[in-house]
Amino acid sequence: MIKGAFGPMPMDYFVWPARGGGRIFVIDTGFNAEVAKQRRRNYLRCPVETLAAFDIDAAHVKDVILTHLHYDHAGNFDRFAHARFHASGARACLCDRALHALSSAVAFVRSRGCREA
Repeated sequence: MIKGAFGPMPMDYFVWPARGGGRIFVIDTGFNAEVAKQRRRNYLRCPVETLAAFDIDAAHVKDVILTHLHYDHAGNFDRFAHARFHASGARACLCDRALHALSSAVAFVRSRGCREA
């Protein structure tokens, strides 16, 4: 185990809603209370439920952009049941494989150059 990987650590993470052209994008999806407890992290609020403050229902989000696959950026993907997930380059290949391994219902947009394993 990496020292400090599962213990108190001050950290911030962000989930960004972006609106424009009649579309809503969610950038990163945060993590949930269960993961916070496992990693002994402070958990202030559910990022998915907090989207409601912006009149956004995760069940209706059609596009999620993942900046990378750290647990604090790519958790909660199961709460976006109708979303397509976007990432670039090697991340897209890794995201594609990881998300499909976890859920066959997840739609993922592959970037050019991603080869099947």
